[in-house]
Amino acid sequence: MDGELDTLSIDQIQSLVRTVFAQAQVTAAHRFPGSHDSLNYDLQIQSPSMAITLKIYRGHTQPQSHKEAYLLQLITSETGVPVPRLLRSDDSGEWIPAPWILCTRLVGQPLIDVLDTLDQWELESLGYEMGRYLEHLHRIPLDTFGEFLMPNQAGWYDEKQYTLHQIDQYLESNAVQQGFPMRTIDTIHDIFGQTSHLVHKKACLVHGAFGPQNVIVEQGIAGYHVSGFVDFKYAIGSRPELDMAPLFNCYFDRLPTFEKGFLDGYTEAGQLDAQVWERIPLYKLFDLVKQLATTQRDLATEIRQRWQEQIATLLVP
Repeated sequence: MDGELDTLSIDQIQSLVRTVFAQAQVTAAHRFPGSHDSLNYDLQIQSPSMAITLKIYRGHTQPQSHKEAYLLQLITSETGVPVPRLLRSDDSGEWIPAPWILCTRLVGQPLIDVLDTLDQWELESLGYEMGRYLEHLHRIPLDTFGEFLMPNQAGWYDEKQYTLHQIDQYLESNAVQQGFPMRTIDTIHDIFGQTSHLVHKKACLVHGAFGPQNVIVEQGIAGYHVSGFVDFKYAIGSRPELDMAPLFNCYFDRLPTFEKGFLDGYTEAGQLDAQVWERIPLYKLFDLVKQLATTQRDLATEIRQRWQEQIATLLVP
C-alpha cells in the first residue's frame, strides 16, 4: 500500500504481544473482516490464555492512536461504559513503523452482524442498553468543540460556529460539489448559518462514528445484551445529537422498536435536550453531508445516491 504497513508476520505480532506478556504464545491471529482504516488483528494467546486485539494505525488515523488509548482508560473509570481494557500503546516506532495498541477483546460480535435477525423484543432491549450507555458516555465534559488532545488544534467554544465551519468544509468536497447544484449547497450552508437551535457553549465527549458496527453484543440465555463499545479514534467534542444522527438516518425508520428502546434508555439515564426534535434534523443533515464528503470514492453508487436522496428530503420545507 504505497509505503503503508499492510500486514504483519506472526513473529512481529508475537514480539508486540510479549511487550505485555513476556511468556505469551500467539496461537491464532486473524484480520478482522470488513474494511477498516486501521490494521486490526483478533488474537488468541496462551500464557496467559486470553483473547486480545492488536490495532495498528495507518495513514490519516495515526494521530488518533494517543486519543484512543487515553479514552480507553478514561471512559470506564468515569462512566462505567464497558470498553476494551488497554494493555499497551506505543508510537515510538521501535517495533513497527506505525502507532499501535494492544487491548482486551470484548466478548461477542458487532451488533451490525446480527441486527436483521433480531425480534422486536431483542431490538428494544438492545436499543435500551445502547441508549443508557451512550448517555453515560455523553456525561464526560470537554472544554471545546472539535478535536481534543491534538497538538496545534484550535478549540471552538461555540456549537454553531464549530458546526458551520465543519459543514462548510464538507460542502467544498468534490463529492458534494459534483452531487448537488450550487443552489442546494448554498441552501445547506444557510440552514446552519441561520438556525437558532445550535446554542450550546459547552461540549461533551461523543463517539464520533457511533452505530451498530461499533456496538458489541453477546448472546446469552435470555437473548443478546450489549457487552461494550469500541473504536473511539474519531471521538470529538460535540453534542449528543451527533452520535444519534446516524441511528436516525440508517436504522430507526425501519426499526421503530429499536428507536423506542434507545430513547427510553437514554432518557431514563439522563435528560434529552429540550430542543432535541428541532436539533435532530440538523444533525441528520450534518451526518449525511459528512458521509458523502468523507467516505472513500469506491463506495457503491447506490449508497451515494441514497444519501443524496435523504439530503434532498431533509431540505424540503
